[in-house]
Amino acid sequence: MSLVVSHINKSFGDRQVLRDISFEVGRGEIIGLLGKNGVGKTTILKILAGISSEYDGSITIDGTTQRSGQPYRMKIGYMSEKNPLYPHHYVREYLGWIAGVYGIADAGAKVSEVISAVGLDEMSGRLIKELSKGYQQRVGLAAAILHDPDVLLLDEPVNGLDPAQIIQFREMLTRLSRDKVVILSSHLMQEIEATCGRILLLEDGRLAKDEILRQANITQKWVLQTAASLSETALQKIAGVTEVRQGEDHSYLIETQAGADPRQQIFNTVAVANTYILELKEYKQDLDELFKDS
Repeated sequence: MSLVVSHINKSFGDRQVLRDISFEVGRGEIIGLLGKNGVGKTTILKILAGISSEYDGSITIDGTTQRSGQPYRMKIGYMSEKNPLYPHHYVREYLGWIAGVYGIADAGAKVSEVISAVGLDEMSGRLIKELSKGYQQRVGLAAAILHDPDVLLLDEPVNGLDPAQIIQFREMLTRLSRDKVVILSSHLMQEIEATCGRILLLEDGRLAKDEILRQANITQKWVLQTAASLSETALQKIAGVTEVRQGEDHSYLIETQAGADPRQQIFNTVAVANTYILELKEYKQDLDELFKDS
């Protein structure tokens, strides 16, 4: 399953807010949508959600186009930043009503399943207005996934949550993403870094960067700097090493298989070369710097 976005342009009157946006996302990916206020993050999410069809370009999910209407919208789960809920409804009552809107068969069983999936069992008999902000976010997420969509769109989903609630929400997203595409916008850099494997950075309505932050369970990287040059061939012979790239000032970026810890063998290799280590650390993408450089 894949979401394909091709050459999206969107204007409000004379003001163009999206300019030739194209990207593709596959099942199991969690994508972070970043950008300063007013660059078009919410606009692209609303278009992806099927709320707006006034744009140029095309959007498809496994061949189903955004402009097909209901067939497309059934593939989408959307939770807006304001998370509109009915505060005087009970949690189970509200989700039952949502299930009816979607025409879900055996709605009672599905509602119970989703309530458990997002950790609302103890709150299912309470009024929504009585819930904390964190639990209200869970209700919004439950409503968004009730019809088992292929693509889940979340606009500032952790806005207003405390640190413990953010961690719980993050864990839920990780579980949900195993068989879905998840795209979330957030102004919290640390949340994007902790949750997403890839970011789409919007700038002036354009896609300025499409960057892989990490490839879970595939590879990891190490930064090495030594007092004198080393043989790249010697580093490549270390168990688990898949690639070595040399930089300036006797520095090396070493890529290894996920889970490999080459530090002892790197130390031995450096010692055999009759030099010493100035720096050796695991490499992590600096999202703040990536954002500043855009």
